[in-house]
Amino acid sequence: MVRDEGLNPFGPRCSYAGAMGLCQFMPSSFHRWAVDFDGNGKRDLWNPVDAIGSVANYFASHGWRKGEPVAVHASASGSGAGAIKMGYDTSYSPAALRRNGINMTTGLDGRGRISLIRLDVAGGYQYWLGLKNFYVITRYNHSSYYAMVVYQLARALRSRRGLGGGWVSLEPSRDTGSLGRVDI
Repeated sequence: MVRDEGLNPFGPRCSYAGAMGLCQFMPSSFHRWAVDFDGNGKRDLWNPVDAIGSVANYFASHGWRKGEPVAVHASASGSGAGAIKMGYDTSYSPAALRRNGINMTTGLDGRGRISLIRLDVAGGYQYWLGLKNFYVITRYNHSSYYAMVVYQLARALRSRRGLGGGWVSLEPSRDTGSLGRVDI
């Protein structure tokens, strides 16, 4: 990596496990998904532009669906919710969730399988329905809490920039097919 990118071999700092840069890519992830997002000829995970572009490339490569939501808030009633498995790796139909007391926004029936997420927050539990893009985030880090923080931070940044509370959008470049822009 230091040879290919022209880096000082004593310069890059890593975690004890080998994770590198602002996005904490492992070496194998660097080789597969790191991109030169600022166009200077180097993939530099310590540069915020390349780091953000590399994470976006990772998401796109793992099936990110542009323009689709990440998660939807839900509520639980009755004892059925406590009886079913929860987590980013669960997969339920909207009808099965409703049968188990999960109350959700309408319009999710055409979205396919949904994961049921329960987060332990101050004052009790929050229930969320993780959609395809939520699952993509968990490919980067296998934690429902991590994925939810990424989602909510993206919404907060988007709202602060006056873009409304939406989801992260990835758009490939028309010229190269690689990611050309990341809208948060």
